[in-house]
Amino acid sequence: MRELMFDTSVYGELVDDVLALSEIVKHVNKLFLVYGSSTVRKELEETPAVTLVSRGRFKGLNLRELLLWLYRLFVEESGGEIKSNDLTEVVALRYLLEYNGRGKSRQMLSDFRIVAAASLQKLSLFVSADKRQISKQCVAVYVAVNYHYQLELPALEPFSDFKVSPEKYAEGVE
Repeated sequence: MRELMFDTSVYGELVDDVLALSEIVKHVNKLFLVYGSSTVRKELEETPAVTLVSRGRFKGLNLRELLLWLYRLFVEESGGEIKSNDLTEVVALRYLLEYNGRGKSRQMLSDFRIVAAASLQKLSLFVSADKRQISKQCVAVYVAVNYHYQLELPALEPFSDFKVSPEKYAEGVE
């Protein structure tokens, strides 16, 4: 069974793509254990309480409640939540320093905390709909920092690929 983490961005995509949601739900606890992170949960909790879903199957529902329900559906019934700690923060800050050293000025600390948590937990797959988070520049940063700390980097996959055929990402099938 493959252990994976969804970035915050994936939960928003799942609200818009019910077919992908139903396909992925079929495989949780059969092909995948889904882990969450306290950073992802916090970001989902920061969704404005008054925002309603504007289209699709969930139109009219409270977006924050729906996102948190999806998070609980995947995480609490599967792998569990990884709490951020001092080591997560050290690795994330090192990602940020390395990233900024490449001429980047954008603050990505939350994104880096999420990838650090997945790396420290030794998860095998990280799925994101945020192209910046899994860009070549960020991957180079993750590789360099993880090498320094002797951490394995999870396979980084775009949600657009993962949602088409989640079973393809089961252990040993990539």
